[in-house]
Amino acid sequence: MLTHLVDDHGELVPLLLRLAQPQPEKGVMRVLPLAIDRYGVTLRLEYPTTHRDLRLPFAKPVARLDQAGPQIQALLTAARRASHRNQLLT
Repeated sequence: MLTHLVDDHGELVPLLLRLAQPQPEKGVMRVLPLAIDRYGVTLRLEYPTTHRDLRLPFAKPVARLDQAGPQIQALLTAARRASHRNQLLT
């Protein structure tokens, strides 16, 4: 699933950073999905000299494999909403 995300939808991976709290430090060179489990997705943020892993939790734990895709879609939807939030307030 993570390989599919990178290979076929790689442009969406950085979008997930909009959900990070607090926001990552500036200078991120690359964002890669590192792991997925029933509780969420872990992203690796690569910087010039180091890296940081960031956990994005699902709204609720996944009980079956077929629930993981919709949970990732929910994270992407929330990230898209976060990017438009400031525009709605002006």
